[in-house]
Amino acid sequence: MCGFMKKLISLLLLIFILGVVFSSTVFDVVRFAGNDLQQDVNAGAANKVIEPQIVLNARADIVAGELVIKKIADVNLPTERVSDLLLIAKNSLDEAISIAVVKKSIPELSSFKQRMNDFTTVSQLVFTAHDELLALRERIDKARTDVKDLSSVETIYSSAEKELIDQRFERVMDLIQKADDKIIELTSLGTRAEVIYDAAASNIRNIVMTYWKEISLAILIPFIMFLVFRIKIRRMRLHAKINSLTIEKNVLLEEIKKAQNAYFVKGTIPDSVYTTKVNVFSEMIRDIAKEISLLKEQEEKINTKKAINIAKKKQKK
Repeated sequence: MCGFMKKLISLLLLIFILGVVFSSTVFDVVRFAGNDLQQDVNAGAANKVIEPQIVLNARADIVAGELVIKKIADVNLPTERVSDLLLIAKNSLDEAISIAVVKKSIPELSSFKQRMNDFTTVSQLVFTAHDELLALRERIDKARTDVKDLSSVETIYSSAEKELIDQRFERVMDLIQKADDKIIELTSLGTRAEVIYDAAASNIRNIVMTYWKEISLAILIPFIMFLVFRIKIRRMRLHAKINSLTIEKNVLLEEIKKAQNAYFVKGTIPDSVYTTKVNVFSEMIRDIAKEISLLKEQEEKINTKKAINIAKKKQKK
């Protein structure tokens, strides 16, 4: 019986010793794991870098560029070229940041900005080429009322569409201009003159919009002074109209110079288009010159009448 009790006590003592050793080992493992985890957290906090504002702005530009690419894709236009340009810009940004981290300095982003400018230029050209091509389609359809055979124009249009798909957007704009010149060439003389006149009128309107303040002032002052100085107001109105016609005449002369440069220097327009433009503009200039001459005669009569009235007043005195 005593032997059995000794064995039982020895067994219990062994179990107790093993329990103490096991619990101590578990405690050490947990403690060391907690220390390692805290060290990792501290290291992560130490390695965290706050990027400068110029880098944040650059990353925002990249995001904006991605939105532009999405808009291009939404209208079923190819995006490979613009995507490559944006990727080049992004790589340039990453490279600048890496160099700055090594040097512990602010990133130099001049190369990135240049790459983003390239991306912006091409992405804008994508939309411009697309819109201009749609407008050309409308002009071709409209020209069918005056021209039966537009096959040559359709060929140019098809080439422009292919260039758009191939992402040669600069070439698209050149072909659109070529198609417009061909439409003018094929259109009848009357319609052709009307198209040219509309272009000239558009330029004149642009001149008026540019100098609208001066023109508004020239109209407002005569209106205010009309009730007081009728003759003087009339003379001022004639003078303002002469100036306006002179501006219109100068615009037409500039159009003739552009046509001469395009025909003789660049060779970008055919002989028939050049001849038509020069004839139409020259005829308009002659009409304006006649009108200016008549207005100057009226102005001279007013001046003569004023001189006579002044002479009569002096005689009465």
